[in-house]
Amino acid sequence: MQNPAKMKAQKFSENRIANMIKGIINRSQLKYYLVILFSIMMFNGTSQKILSEYDSIAVSKPRMTIKTYQFNNPLLNEIAIVNSKPKAISDNPNKFWKNLTGGALTLFTGISTGSSDVSLWVTENKLKTNNSEYDWEIHFFFEGEYSKTRERIKNDDGSTSVSTEKGIYINWSKQTYGLIIEKNDTVGDFDLINNLQTDTESNNWLTKMENESAIVRSKTSKFLPSQMFYDFKVTGVYKERYFKIITSGSNFKSLILFDSKPVAMFQGEPNYVLLGRKNRIEKYLLYEKMMSDSEIVDLLRLSMLSRLLANSVSVDFYEL
Repeated sequence: MQNPAKMKAQKFSENRIANMIKGIINRSQLKYYLVILFSIMMFNGTSQKILSEYDSIAVSKPRMTIKTYQFNNPLLNEIAIVNSKPKAISDNPNKFWKNLTGGALTLFTGISTGSSDVSLWVTENKLKTNNSEYDWEIHFFFEGEYSKTRERIKNDDGSTSVSTEKGIYINWSKQTYGLIIEKNDTVGDFDLINNLQTDTESNNWLTKMENESAIVRSKTSKFLPSQMFYDFKVTGVYKERYFKIITSGSNFKSLILFDSKPVAMFQGEPNYVLLGRKNRIEKYLLYEKMMSDSEIVDLLRLSMLSRLLANSVSVDFYEL
């Protein structure tokens, strides 16, 4: 006798497939949707341990090396991730964190760090969408150690010259802080935590996500060294609503929670790595049913925030 829960999950998958295929006109569209649906079906049994009943949005990336994502959603169908280079804003990080706690959020101009070794930096990043009403600016603050080295080099003509390299080294385990800005208003803030070894809650969620991602790891492990994988957690408030994002670096997957309840899971892929058609990772967003249209737009943007931060923490040296 079949397990009733398994039969219910199978029936749910069949109904969703029927609804999504309904109305598809040509074979190219049919092939595209079948690939997405096949990928999602493979995760049905395990995803339902994290999310209860859910819907899905197909996600595509027209060019694998460009950080632009497209979604099958009428309100928000494209987001481009724009990461910027750091700017120095303070040569006294301890003082800045103290002022920030007190509400002084006005240090957005570049202040020279002089000869200081450790200073505070900001990257003023963007999520640019097909509708400017939904654009976000993400200001991300972190400590960096400024380094300037000079090296005498020999030129092709036999002469010598001095090469200078300037940049900052970043330890992402240090305190980091971010602001979400929408239409020139600060609508959210968050902390990024990159050291999750003692975080029991995050590790429980990471384990559940990793249990359903063996296929992703098998596709990427031959191309990506293990030291490129960064797990991290984001905790913050957006429009007076508490949220968390827990990201598994080795699986390019993020779980989004509202008020400590899992509401969505995003499957991404690595940037700048051509996996080829055979090893391509199908991307999607699963989200709890009964979410409003505005909540789905927020989930898409929070998913892209997770990818923006993943791009940031994968870089530990910025050349200036």
